[in-house]
Amino acid sequence: MSTSTVTDTVHAYAAVPAPGESTLTFPALDCRIQTSTLTCLVGPHRSQLRVYLQMLAGINNPAQGKVEIFGQTTNELDKAARQKLRSQIGYLSGVSPLLSVQHGLMNVMLPMLYHRKLSFREAADKARKLIAELNCDFEPTTFPAMLNSFQRSQLALARALILEPTLLFLDVPFHDLGAKQREEMGLLLGKYKQQRSVC
Repeated sequence: MSTSTVTDTVHAYAAVPAPGESTLTFPALDCRIQTSTLTCLVGPHRSQLRVYLQMLAGINNPAQGKVEIFGQTTNELDKAARQKLRSQIGYLSGVSPLLSVQHGLMNVMLPMLYHRKLSFREAADKARKLIAELNCDFEPTTFPAMLNSFQRSQLALARALILEPTLLFLDVPFHDLGAKQREEMGLLLGKYKQQRSVC
């Protein structure tokens, strides 16, 4: 039986992520991310934090303990249930690059085509609308290599927001931008924070 409350979006119980190839130590994590809140996870190693974030986002299962997202224990989900859960979670990372072989519009559309089974035209219309709302001043069919880092960040943000996630994880997504551009991205992101939990 779940002990999460209805206000918990994510609840980790002595959760230890699988370290992969990392030689870092991963202490057990107990935390709650509540609905419509901003939660910060801080620590000395960026790569260590990324592993914790991916566990809390349901990308990877904990090696020990458990993580509940929206009241569902991630270790117990089958493939279809995990896919449905992941469609409610946005993950924006500086190490999750756009697909170089797809133009910007397609990069934003792909989550909708995969998770929502919309027609190509419906997905394209929705993606174009979001790209415009994010004040992108470039042709959406431009390939990522032809865009500057700020424009690529705008597209990555659009891709993270396109499914209108209830939960949004930010893994140092704007680290390669200057201070003014980071501030601009923060303002853009702020427009979409309402009714969302952000970690």
